[in-house]
Amino acid sequence: MDCSSLAVCMNINGTDLTLAWGPNKTKQQCLDEYHSITADLNAKTYTLNLKDHAGSTLVKPISHRKASELMDEWGDIQNNLNQDLDIHW
Repeated sequence: MDCSSLAVCMNINGTDLTLAWGPNKTKQQCLDEYHSITADLNAKTYTLNLKDHAGSTLVKPISHRKASELMDEWGDIQNNLNQDLDIHW
């Protein structure tokens, strides 16, 4: 399976620090989700990164609110509070 993940990252002094990884999905599922999330061109701290485990990465700035929402959602999935049959941990 071609495996990809979304990640919420924070830029600290020019270095990206990954705060949370989303569940592994197919590359197309991740691309669809990545493109469905609106970029916040004024955001300077948080980014949404799509990583395909082959070295390629797409990056766009996102708001603090969206970063928090994604991290909460992914935490719920990891803790089995939100079941999604299309994910692969």
